[in-house]
Amino acid sequence: ATTYCKNTTAVSSGTSTSCSYTTQATDSWSNTWYAFVCNNASSTPVCSSASQGTGDSGSPFFVNHVPTFTAVSNNSPQSPGSSLTWTSTASDSDTSATVKLLVCKTNAISGGVCSGGEWCSSELTSTNPTCSYTIASPTTVGTYSAYAFIVDEFGATASTGSRSSSFTVSNEAPNVTNVSLNSGNN
Repeated sequence: ATTYCKNTTAVSSGTSTSCSYTTQATDSWSNTWYAFVCNNASSTPVCSSASQGTGDSGSPFFVNHVPTFTAVSNNSPQSPGSSLTWTSTASDSDTSATVKLLVCKTNAISGGVCSGGEWCSSELTSTNPTCSYTIASPTTVGTYSAYAFIVDEFGATASTGSRSSSFTVSNEAPNVTNVSLNSGNN
């Protein structure tokens, strides 16, 4: 029903030949294929029985699609020593595919990891990954840049790229305990 590729150049018997197919975003995750070799008899060509190859080059071939990434949020503001959690809305349409959330300190990733340092990263999961970062104590009060990315298990990044998800470290009143005046003397 579908022709992936066809080589129309005649070759001698016993000689290898090949053809190429450029995958499409509309291709399924798994694509079964069958190869045939036909002679070039003009009146009645005869074709071989189907072959599906073997090993990694055998049928089916797989097409990885980029994950979807529609939202990210965090539970900021938090004070030093507290846990800051990022939650995403993300998934991958490929069969049994998993996705990972990366929250980076700069707006850059390479090979499925943050290029300029990370705040946190999740494990691979089927949908909506989350990750957490414990704010060091002490940390200067203020707003910090954070960039969220979604990547799939093969390192493909969601087509939406990054989403800004800055966070705020809040000021917390200090605790005063064990006050002693003049070491308890008059």
